[in-house]
Amino acid sequence: MVGIVSDATSATPPTGDLAGRTIVVTGAGGGIGLAAVNAFLVAGANVVGTDLPGTGLQAAAEMGDRVVTLEADVTDPADWDEARDLALD
Repeated sequence: MVGIVSDATSATPPTGDLAGRTIVVTGAGGGIGLAAVNAFLVAGANVVGTDLPGTGLQAAAEMGDRVVTLEADVTDPADWDEARDLALD
């Protein structure tokens, strides 16, 4: 289980070092990847969270409106293109 170290869904605008930047996190469906999503949100970043289809990105998706999730396989170049497009949106 991953603990949330701060409320990333707070209405307070982010003031961290990563405010306004977008980070792509692979393996965001759980464990270290999910913890990374939380840490980047706390630091003020927008996050594109990816993981393999069927691995459950629900927890990452529920972390706030600065998270976009994508079922993707990092070995598939087309999935990287889609993740990039989401990050640049």
